[in-house]
Amino acid sequence: MEHPVPTAPRRGPARAVLAAVAALTLALPLAAATSASAAEVVFPAGPADGSITWTYGSSQPASRLITIGAQTTEITIVHPIRVTASGITCTLWNPAGGPSTFRTWTRAEWQAEEVHSLPVPAGIVEAGSFALYRMQCRSGVERSQIAAWALKESRTAPEVLALTDDPAKITRYTEFTERRGGTTTPPSTLRPGDRFVVRGEAGAFARSGQDPAVQASLQPITIDGAPTAPAFVVTGAEVSADGSELSFTAPGDLPATHVGERVVVRTASVVRQPFTDTTPTVERDVRFNVIVRVESAPAVTPTSTRLALARSVGFTFSSVTATVAVTPAAAGGTVDLVVDGTVVATKPVPATGRVPFTLPRLPRGPHEVVARFSGTPTSAASESEPQSLRILF
Repeated sequence: MEHPVPTAPRRGPARAVLAAVAALTLALPLAAATSASAAEVVFPAGPADGSITWTYGSSQPASRLITIGAQTTEITIVHPIRVTASGITCTLWNPAGGPSTFRTWTRAEWQAEEVHSLPVPAGIVEAGSFALYRMQCRSGVERSQIAAWALKESRTAPEVLALTDDPAKITRYTEFTERRGGTTTPPSTLRPGDRFVVRGEAGAFARSGQDPAVQASLQPITIDGAPTAPAFVVTGAEVSADGSELSFTAPGDLPATHVGERVVVRTASVVRQPFTDTTPTVERDVRFNVIVRVESAPAVTPTSTRLALARSVGFTFSSVTATVAVTPAAAGGTVDLVVDGTVVATKPVPATGRVPFTLPRLPRGPHEVVARFSGTPTSAASESEPQSLRILF
């Protein structure tokens, strides 16, 4: 591929100077090798399953306090919790963590009622205990929604306790989401240096403006899912600016217990907003898990790139040719010819490893020419030493 370079206006030939300029062929030193090209291992985020939990009531500040007493005979619930085919169960839990009383509504029953009532039998709440009780309504199993209220015993509590989604009482809002796009048969292969990427829609792993804490770990498992070694925590996991991608680079220092094994990759993107007197704790937790097979990185062959210019001095009205030699000869990949930091041509490396170039006509003055070999998954990238080319006029 040829890349145009601006040229200076063409001038007439100067035969005296031409006669004085000898054609020079330059043999250049071995280039330093760099790492081989890494692969991207990409998974779709897939559909979302998860749960939402609202929690209301707290002793501090006093504005969030919700009370229940021995005189309370009924609890009414009005809340936008989603009802599923399995219906909704509301339970009053005692201070010891056991159920005191409960009621289950079918979907039809819940949808037919605007206000949902739970009777509170006498003796359920102990007078004067100042103990904490918990009221919880739950819908669904795997994709659940839960509304919960923390209740403090009080002699001044109402006979009919109305529980709602009052924003002045909410103390915590939690979303837990699991993306289900990670099933692959057979497992994909992940090697050190590969880029692990999960792609979804905008906001899949974080919403606009959020700065999530991103976690990732690799743990070898048996065919039945039992762990065979401790999880290896990956550093540098990140979420893209629009929240659509979660990614990390597979580390090169994995323990031997992980190589050649089935490994579960666990990732999480967590956003937390702290509790204040006027705002609740907000937590959004998005998980993605997938099983991969971890393999050793392929053997990377060092390469060298040499650049030879036909002349070290040229003119604006003529072109200079160059030859690039990449060894080993069967490296593949491509070579960029770079003049003064700008790529002016790109060509594939043939089986011979030798790539001819014709430089574009260059403006008057000194120029620096470099050849860069791209590298392949099994051949290291390399770059020639810079060579000087002076254009007289």
